Amino acid sequence: MTVTAATKWDTNAEMILDIVELGYIRPTDVIIDLTYGRGAWWTKYQHPGEFWANLSPDDEMGELPPYMNAWMCRDFRDLGEEWGSFDVALFDPPYVSMGGRATSGLPDFMNRYGLENAATTPELLHADNVRGLAEAMRIVKPGGLILAKCAPYISSGVRKEGDWWARDAAIEMGLKVEDMLIHIGDVRAQPKDGPCKSCNASGEAWIAGELDRCPKCSGTGRIPRKVKHARNNYSVLFIFRVPRPRREPKPRKARRKKEA
Repeated sequence: MTVTAATKWDTNAEMILDIVELGYIRPTDVIIDLTYGRGAWWTKYQHPGEFWANLSPDDEMGELPPYMNAWMCRDFRDLGEEWGSFDVALFDPPYVSMGGRATSGLPDFMNRYGLENAATTPELLHADNVRGLAEAMRIVKPGGLILAKCAPYISSGVRKEGDWWARDAAIEMGLKVEDMLIHIGDVRAQPKDGPCKSCNASGEAWIAGELDRCPKCSGTGRIPRKVKHARNNYSVLFIFRVPRPRREPKPRKARRKKEA
């Protein structure tokens, strides 16, 4: 079986099966999923070894597979000193910065990660994820692996290289890039137009004291959207290796000169 670096996996769970096939997850490994959320990664593979899952307080304990050890919801950026000595840590952080939005879905989304507040910008989101990556590095044994999911995103019409930000931060920490898998996904078509801000999508505007058609949208209340960037339809799973401590070379013994 050949596992290719860029694949259209149906789900993240299918990708985990290939991760196991490549040997990055071994049956005897002690694993922790820092951002278990709803456990979508683990619907296809049941780990025979020790597995620790980060759960939201709303999750039902009885729904966990029998091989999993539950640990109640903690901030993935700061787990506490009692956690450590894992072979593999998996890390699927949030990709969505809240910005100025207040939607019904985001509070639940952030609750899965043990966060009280959502990051308002991609830069703040990246800072949170770097803290989570550092925490994963702290609790993984030397020579162990960190599987970190990340993705680029567009914010206010500007492309943000979230995947390369994560890679550069990991390298700066001393982690080694062992492998990289690109998960190609489906994307919905972008809307062809958006609400006109000049008339608040009403199609009408006051002109010379009289209510008339909005000149910006010609009375339609909608403005055509202009696509500025290629649509992102992929995410990246980096596999980082935690370095082993370097052994200090033994001092060489001075050689005695042979007597003439």
